[in-house]
Amino acid sequence: MLPQKIDLEQSYPCVCPRKGKLNPILLTDALGCDRCAAIFTVAEDGHTLVQLDSIDPFQNSWSWHGTGWHAHRTKKGKTPLRVYSIGEFIVILGFGILLMILVSFIAPQLPLLVATIFILLLSLSLLAQVRW
Repeated sequence: MLPQKIDLEQSYPCVCPRKGKLNPILLTDALGCDRCAAIFTVAEDGHTLVQLDSIDPFQNSWSWHGTGWHAHRTKKGKTPLRVYSIGEFIVILGFGILLMILVSFIAPQLPLLVATIFILLLSLSLLAQVRW
C-alpha cells in the first residue's frame, strides 16, 4: 500500500507504544501526542511524519498507510555521539603521549606516574561515553 498524504487538520494514532493520539497543534504545522508529549511535523513531501524533539542520532520518521504508520530511520545531519567519542579518545591519547614525552625530559622518574594518571583519565573518559 502506498503512503497517503498526511492532513494536519486530522487526528491520527500516535507512533508511541502508549496508544496516544496525534492532534493538530493550534497555529503551527505540527501534531502533538496527548500521551507521550512528542511533537511531530510533516516533511515537505507531505507523506512523512518527522519527530522534532528526538535526540537520537537517527531521525525518526513515519509514513501513514491508511491504517497504521510505517517506520523509517535515517541519519540526521548531526554527527553521532560515537564519532565525538572516537575524536575525544584520539585527542586525549595524543595529549597523554605528548605529556609523557615532556615529563620524561623534565623529571625522568615521573613518566610512570604520569602514565598511570593518563590511563585513569582515559578510562574515565571512555566510561562516561558508554550508554548503559
